[in-house]
Amino acid sequence: MASYDEDEDLQNPYRAPIGRHDEIRTPQEVPGLGPDPNPWKTIWRRPRATIRYLVATDPTRNVMLLAALSGINSSLSRAVERNAGDLMPLVAILGIAVLLGPIGGIIWLYLGSALLRWVSGWFGGRGESEHIRTAMA
Repeated sequence: MASYDEDEDLQNPYRAPIGRHDEIRTPQEVPGLGPDPNPWKTIWRRPRATIRYLVATDPTRNVMLLAALSGINSSLSRAVERNAGDLMPLVAILGIAVLLGPIGGIIWLYLGSALLRWVSGWFGGRGESEHIRTAMA
């Protein structure tokens, strides 16, 4: 793996913007989110600042819960698209979605973030896997 060269990174026109967000370490320093931000609320108004706050303070916060809920949502959406209600009772559809959906959501979180990290490396991306999972969730 290539070593990190800061001068080369500054010359890269595709690098992430440099600014105050690179120095965020405490919730009080997060611009635009207030002293004690609630990510469930701020993600709608300030998504970039919210992800930066989460990455700087607790990158694993609610990631698995969001992946599991996303998996349940995907399972139910797939059931609707395939007209599963014509063949199975509602209880069976809900049971399958609740049992298998979270597993699929978590698998997709890890596979998707690994794929994203691999491809972004081609373009100079240097995010950590944990941070990519936080943003994907």
